[in-house]
Amino acid sequence: NINVKVLGTEFDVKAYPEDKTTEAILIRGSVEVTLHNKPEDKIILKPRHKLIIRNELMPIEKTPDSTVIISKIIPEKIKMLDVTLNASDSTVMETAWKDNRLNFSDETLAEVAIKLERWYGVKVEVEGDIAQKYKFTGIFENETIDETLKALQLSLFFHYHIKDGKILITK
Repeated sequence: NINVKVLGTEFDVKAYPEDKTTEAILIRGSVEVTLHNKPEDKIILKPRHKLIIRNELMPIEKTPDSTVIISKIIPEKIKMLDVTLNASDSTVMETAWKDNRLNFSDETLAEVAIKLERWYGVKVEVEGDIAQKYKFTGIFENETIDETLKALQLSLFFHYHIKDGKILITK
């Protein structure tokens, strides 16, 4: 949904087609962002800021060999925020993945499940009201998925079962 022009920098882009938002995070240097539907408008990010653009899903167009989701930008749904800093060492939470850290910051179990899927390469399903009801904050470094799930269980009692590369989380 966006084009990013590198102007000498360290940055990250989070753009998954199934996510509700597209994000560009600038650590240092400079980047220029333009929206696909408004290429004349240029947004220059400042260091330690992130641009969050809400995606609106349009109808799904099916092709013979795959399913394609076409997204468009809702211009009034653009936010500029400061990056999130880890209180203990001031590292940027949005780019912690490059230091092999999986982090959650006030995220629902449904959002945590998506991150677990991407991090560990397994399908994670959450059943019931616990998916949206509870929020988690934490940093995991070099833990297995089993260790991560057991640590999450310390905050919220839930059951999980791992079978055939899939994880089911229940109340």
